[in-house]
Amino acid sequence: MQERYPPSLHDLIPLNLATAAVFRRVYVERICESASSRASAHLDGLAYVISNLVPIFAYEEEGQPVRQLHSAELSGGLFRDGGKALYFLDGRPEITLIGVRAGDIDYVASSLIRSFPVAS
Repeated sequence: MQERYPPSLHDLIPLNLATAAVFRRVYVERICESASSRASAHLDGLAYVISNLVPIFAYEEEGQPVRQLHSAELSGGLFRDGGKALYFLDGRPEITLIGVRAGDIDYVASSLIRSFPVAS
């Protein structure tokens, strides 16, 4: 996991792209290629896992500050479209520009790979 400095917009990858990359590295490459046909059913859950392993950030247009989304802010939120948006059933406004540090993708993928049971 990368250092904890506030990232710039250029340090981030959209969460939905990061989620798809982690899915390919962890599941498609290690379990079976048929998993890719079911990816959309699992990407929202994987986005939630990523948000629990590494910081995720909301961002706006260029020049605007990037801010970390904290657990209280994520509480009650549901990811959709593989992490492209976070919506809330309680009426809070949807968050649509969500990112993760590019370097955190490797950390998430390796953490999930280590969680696989060792074959005997």
